[in-house]
Amino acid sequence: MSKYGSHTRTFAEALGSRASHPGRSLTAGAIVVLSVGQLAVAATPKTAPAKFTPTPILSTAQAQKQVHFHISVPRTIPAGFRLVGARVSSPGPAKSAAAKGVQTIKGFGYGIVMTVPPGSHSVVVFAVPGSAGAKAGIPSTPGRLLALNGHSVQDDPDTLVKLNDELNKAKPPITITFKDSSNNSHIAVVSQKSTFIFKVPGQTAPSAEPSAALLYSSKKGSFAIVESKVNPDQKLYYVGQPWKEQVGNIQIIFYVSKQAPNATFVINGIKYDVAQANGYITEDQIKQLAASM
Repeated sequence: MSKYGSHTRTFAEALGSRASHPGRSLTAGAIVVLSVGQLAVAATPKTAPAKFTPTPILSTAQAQKQVHFHISVPRTIPAGFRLVGARVSSPGPAKSAAAKGVQTIKGFGYGIVMTVPPGSHSVVVFAVPGSAGAKAGIPSTPGRLLALNGHSVQDDPDTLVKLNDELNKAKPPITITFKDSSNNSHIAVVSQKSTFIFKVPGQTAPSAEPSAALLYSSKKGSFAIVESKVNPDQKLYYVGQPWKEQVGNIQIIFYVSKQAPNATFVINGIKYDVAQANGYITEDQIKQLAASM
């Protein structure tokens, strides 16, 4: 689960994703699965599902003319990736709910989230409140995932990607076997996908500045580096339990999971959000990106 809050909107626009694409969609201020669950996010309630029209891909020189800060291009990138170009995203008007620090989101799917906490090899599972998964008995607090559709979950680095692929391909009903926080085993059967509404912390002071996303692609996948001016009043919410690493004088906040890390760091007043979907780049490679900005 991508990040909640400010990161999601920028990455969605950067990659040109669509809210109607199950399990991989990203949208403004939405909850982000990032391929660790089956949750398609639509627009906020009382609006039609968002259909993104991506902004054009520009050269970095063209993008530089549209933002009010220097766009930094990393000197070192992961092997096999190339810079495709950049997309510039302009901020939308702040909604009253977000201004109060709460944002209401309408989602569609199972609402099942699977992730690997930092420092652990075990996959945990929980459900978004109000979702089909929650109604089937999966708690909103993480519990250890034992099996998906009767297939035992193994503790190995590739487990999360395999589970996501299985969940995306499987048709309902979905069977989740897990242990709760008291170490009791349970079996939950999620009969179908459904629409649900939930609330997440919003941005108390959304940035009025445009952002620029550098888009990198390879044969195996893609990632983006979203650059924007630092807004000290901006309220952020990270998926899972974020962990911090120091690279020189740069502090990097990692989140989502060890297998598919996203990251945020600040250099000279510019915030960099490294966003990916399926673990195409590693924590060490993100550190190298930060050090070479």
